[in-house]
Amino acid sequence: MVKVSIIVPVYNVEKYISRCLNSLINQTLDDIEIICVNDCSTDNSFETVKEYAVKDSRFVLIEHETNQGQGTARNNAINIAAGEYIAFIDSDDYVDIDYCEKLYNTAKKYDADIVTTNILKHKKRYNRYNVFYGNIREATDLTDKINICKDNKQRFFNATNKIFRNSFLKYNKILFQVGCYFEDVMFMMKTIFAANRIISCPGVAYHYIENPSSTVKSKNSVEKKKRDHFDVYTELQKYANDKKICLPERLNYIESYYKTPFIKVYRGIFVTKYTLFG
Repeated sequence: MVKVSIIVPVYNVEKYISRCLNSLINQTLDDIEIICVNDCSTDNSFETVKEYAVKDSRFVLIEHETNQGQGTARNNAINIAAGEYIAFIDSDDYVDIDYCEKLYNTAKKYDADIVTTNILKHKKRYNRYNVFYGNIREATDLTDKINICKDNKQRFFNATNKIFRNSFLKYNKILFQVGCYFEDVMFMMKTIFAANRIISCPGVAYHYIENPSSTVKSKNSVEKKKRDHFDVYTELQKYANDKKICLPERLNYIESYYKTPFIKVYRGIFVTKYTLFG
């Protein structure tokens, strides 16, 4: 049985893909499969993937005929994933070589639905941790589960620094939103709410590369990103309200704007906040 299925959507990342794949084929845990989904790349990204796949039988390749976005790419891979646990790796990022082994062993030891670990963000001039765990933490209460998944900016929507029990995702029918720039938001909210136990795993890292041409950083489709942001965070607040989930304060607001140079207004569907002088 495959212990971990690693899902990697691929779209125009020829500058980064080799580093990503090298970190995966050299994992200290051998019982893995690497599912790469070509989302209609227009560069040589997937040609590179194919070169790796010829030499390593653990690769599983999916090709889209049209660009369908990261949500659809991940969902199609989830549907065929054979692993006991599933990891999501962005193709411009990479992980430590003992990433799968440490997260999988932690999941098995604590019978966890989700294991989360550190995120080290690589910027041009310096590196910093967006998420850091100094020790193992266990969360079963909803508030604790939200807190254990938060990053330094009090958001908890990172799917990439975690592994998820495959049967847990399928039993709860949790998939990513499609056709949307913020596909992680509701996926993570639903998994956090449904998870029996979430465990942190220190001593290993997911390496996030600041890529100016990534989907999120790209200046293309600015208006669609604004609409998607509004729609997704509206859905998040409705879901949290229905489930009686207490969100971190900053997530109660969908949009913000300046009313005057001295007053900022933050508006959500349930709460509006005014701040004077910040």
